[in-house]
Amino acid sequence: MASTRSTRSICRINSRGVTLLELMITVAIMAILGALALPSFESALQSNRVATASNAFIASVNLARSEAMRNNRGATVCPSAAGVLCDGGGDWAAGWIVFGSDGGSVRDVATDPLLFRQDRLQRLTMETVFNAANVKAPMLLFTPRGVPSMLDGGASLPPGDTTVQPIGCQTGNPFRRVITVIRSGAVRIATQNCP
Repeated sequence: MASTRSTRSICRINSRGVTLLELMITVAIMAILGALALPSFESALQSNRVATASNAFIASVNLARSEAMRNNRGATVCPSAAGVLCDGGGDWAAGWIVFGSDGGSVRDVATDPLLFRQDRLQRLTMETVFNAANVKAPMLLFTPRGVPSMLDGGASLPPGDTTVQPIGCQTGNPFRRVITVIRSGAVRIATQNCP
């Protein structure tokens, strides 16, 4: 009997729990590890946002080009905050739409089918500029031959760049994507450091 009592009292002594000091040390170590991991996690989020937006824009351009050739009418990609008409005012980060058209820049909701709608991009800037004239692009039109044009009349589109990058991107970080639509309608993408 005596040995049973001493075993029980030893078990009670050894199973007292965690002291406040041990808990504070554990929390401090976790805080330090979290502080070290946070910048790399934020970088991964920024990189993922830029890649997702770039891929969505490239897919939209390719969809518009193929739809323009398929329906022999033309197609348009334009900024659109509401997701129905070209109303983004050149702010591509507000979202954009792709629609089939007769080569016009204004969407007739009754006859021009909406092919794709991209919602607002979170924490990103996106700007399209034509290299030749350094003019911001309010939209991108494709002729029935799949050739990009800048005007409703089908004028040839000089090579243009669409830049996607996180808001407040630090100089030297490789999170900037430059998407170029060349005269044939093909799309190229390049990774650059933030300026």
